[in-house]
Amino acid sequence: IAYRAADACGRLPLVLAVAGGMLAEAGGQLTEEFIGLLQEDHGEVLREGDFGDEHVKIEDRLITASLRAYDGAERDEVVGLFNPFAIFPEDVPVPRALFDHLADSVFGATGKRPHLKVRSWLTALLRLSLLQGSIADGVFQHDIVRGYLRSRHAPAGLRGKQRQVVGALADAA
Repeated sequence: IAYRAADACGRLPLVLAVAGGMLAEAGGQLTEEFIGLLQEDHGEVLREGDFGDEHVKIEDRLITASLRAYDGAERDEVVGLFNPFAIFPEDVPVPRALFDHLADSVFGATGKRPHLKVRSWLTALLRLSLLQGSIADGVFQHDIVRGYLRSRHAPAGLRGKQRQVVGALADAA
């Protein structure tokens, strides 16, 4: 069954890491149901976005399945933090201080300590292997993840989010 899981992931290291994160969230038991989840495409035959229409890649299917399968606390907020990661470059650590500073104004965290909420959301994405790095040293995304995220945003939407981040930083200066 483990070989079938690896085959379902195309034997790609990043995809295997994301699948491992999903498996850990699902209780750690490798089952036929989990293999089925890895093989599902959720009816998405085409991927649309800046890169044109292409057949959905296994990486895209797995990232989508990982997000759908995540059922931790504040699921919507975790997904909401993940989606705008398309504005950040690939393989470049984004420091914790940026997330702390923009926790409420850009990332929508509320309450007495919004920066701690955003850190918990980042931790969830790290556990799912959708982000790499650490809270202490900065988080970053693999180019495959960035490509996935960019394909799901219109260019104007990305520019708007970038302007929001820059504006919030300028307001603080």
